[in-house]
Amino acid sequence: MSATTPSLRDSRLFDPYSARDDHSPSEHTVNGNDLRVGRFCLIGGHPCQVRTVRRSEPGKHGHAKLRLVGRGVFDNKRREAIYQAQRPVLVPSVETASDVLCVAVEDGLRQLDGGNDRFGLPPVLPYPQEDDSTEEVPKAGEHASVSVVVACGHFKVTSCRVVPTPSVAFEESLRTPWQVLSKKEQRRRKKLLRKEALMTAEAGQS
Repeated sequence: MSATTPSLRDSRLFDPYSARDDHSPSEHTVNGNDLRVGRFCLIGGHPCQVRTVRRSEPGKHGHAKLRLVGRGVFDNKRREAIYQAQRPVLVPSVETASDVLCVAVEDGLRQLDGGNDRFGLPPVLPYPQEDDSTEEVPKAGEHASVSVVVACGHFKVTSCRVVPTPSVAFEESLRTPWQVLSKKEQRRRKKLLRKEALMTAEAGQS
């Protein structure tokens, strides 16, 4: 995927009914008995992380049942579902892009590195949602390191923290779009990214 033609949509636009048809390739099925706490599944069409699993013994003429309680990946809402233990359960593909370096601009957080092209994230990410009261929202011109969760063709900025302004050498290397860099120049930028990450970590410990 290319960052210039993103296919992902903001999680605030998530519709479990349309997502069921549009993004089925990102989902697969597992046997209900294989679901464990911490894994993901679809509950009511919403990608959720399983928090509790309760199994009931089969009755005289019935099947063993699973009672699942999960938290929404995008909205953090509690959801419940009951499945037959032997039936397949839909499981979404959930990925996380971590430590995405951005700069705050008027309409969002502009990515400074093209290393997350495989996720199909847009060049400018939205600021953390208003209900995420623990998030640190950077001011215009400040740099931030963000994490983004991707599932069912949608994404959400899950964490955001302000980081020191990159060095002059690093800023100069970012003036050229990632897509037009040579392989050698891309490797150089990645080295600078690692160096900046170390400097940021040291600054946070001091």
